[in-house]
Amino acid sequence: MFAVAVTAELVLLSTGTVVVGVASPLSKGERDAAVALLAVAMGMQNAVARHLAVPDLTTTVLTMTGIASDLRHRQYGASLLRRLLAVASMFAGVVVGGVLVVHQSTTAALGVGSGVLAAVVAASWFEATARNAVE
Repeated sequence: MFAVAVTAELVLLSTGTVVVGVASPLSKGERDAAVALLAVAMGMQNAVARHLAVPDLTTTVLTMTGIASDLRHRQYGASLLRRLLAVASMFAGVVVGGVLVVHQSTTAALGVGSGVLAAVVAASWFEATARNAVE
């Protein structure tokens, strides 16, 4: 399921990237189309993360106040580390995306995101194929 979902997300994200890259400046209709494509892609990402129940890694509520709770109760285990890594990775994505939008273009930022997602797609299909070969 994961491989199929991220592949569909990549198609939507790449299509949105092409819309933004080809149309310059964006008309209202082109902007709305790009926003709709990207919104559906992000919605799929959130639905898959929730369905897989990845601890501390939903995309809409990043840490659910878990970091503060862990620190307050002096719980410094794996869950705190996982939450901190989730925040750090999302922060890094925000910084890279912001720098690309400001100094290059929105298309460049979306292109990098598409590239990262393409790597996830390749890895997920590799893993799915390897699991099917074992079973």
